[in-house]
Amino acid sequence: MDVLSDILRSVHLGGGVYFRCEFSAPWGMEIKPTPVAEFHIIVSGHCWLRIPGRSNPIPLQGGDLVAFPHGDAHTLLDAPDGVALPAEEIVQEQNLDHYGPVTYGGGGLPASILCGYFRFDRDNPHPLVAALPPLIHICGTDSYDFVWLQTALNFMIHETKAAKPGAEAVVDRLAEVLFVQMVRAYVQQSKAPPGMLA
Repeated sequence: MDVLSDILRSVHLGGGVYFRCEFSAPWGMEIKPTPVAEFHIIVSGHCWLRIPGRSNPIPLQGGDLVAFPHGDAHTLLDAPDGVALPAEEIVQEQNLDHYGPVTYGGGGLPASILCGYFRFDRDNPHPLVAALPPLIHICGTDSYDFVWLQTALNFMIHETKAAKPGAEAVVDRLAEVLFVQMVRAYVQQSKAPPGMLA
């Protein structure tokens, strides 16, 4: 058994998707700290990521993946100086059909985002999970070979839109695959501490 597989079994990795978002400028969604690791896939369009304590917002575009392994607070917006509403307030106003979509905004430039989570056994933490940074940002335009990561992203997007029988089970498994691919990509980008998976 390889090291990463052993680690993921020990923390009882799980995952899933909350909903798809179809936003149009101006828009902003504030996510509070959570007990799970949240992620967002920028399906299309552009947006900005604002993190408490960080002065400069981070630009995101279609194909990007951002994840918060420790459930840190963050805000997604159409513009770096935009105004955001709490995510729960936005979702409460929607009549969601399973994965959405959540539609919100002023009718301007569109952005499509898939929001989900990874779940770990908090009673049995592993050093790998603890060693992950507060934010992992995988750029869709990176020169690294992320073919399998992009395949997982595209498959997940398709399943949430198609809503076929068994879609929830497929999406949950894909979220777990996505986490593995994300950790691989993070290590490949040389942002991980030496020997992280040794």
